[in-house]
Amino acid sequence: MNSPPKAPPESLPQSLVAEAAVIVDSSAHAQSDDFSSVWRCFVSTFVTIFLAELGDKTQVATLLMSAQSHEPWVVFGGCSSGVGEHKFGGRAVGAVVGEVSDAEDA
Repeated sequence: MNSPPKAPPESLPQSLVAEAAVIVDSSAHAQSDDFSSVWRCFVSTFVTIFLAELGDKTQVATLLMSAQSHEPWVVFGGCSSGVGEHKFGGRAVGAVVGEVSDAEDA
């Protein structure tokens, strides 16, 4: 009478990343003007990352450090610098992977 275990539902961040990938891919190949394509890519990336990062460890750590230090703008600056540097590295690696992928397609 036991039913087989169900596969876990796809998590919100994974589904958002998959949706964003489709949006970015379709906008990259669209025949629209470059500005519109870039804007769609920016918005889909922003929404995906914003929703995926809600409630993560960085947000909790920043909240606690800001409350403890009573210097929210200093904590914000330090957090923004650290996260920005981390994201810059991801963008750099993504650019290299994109170039290699494009070279293989040619």
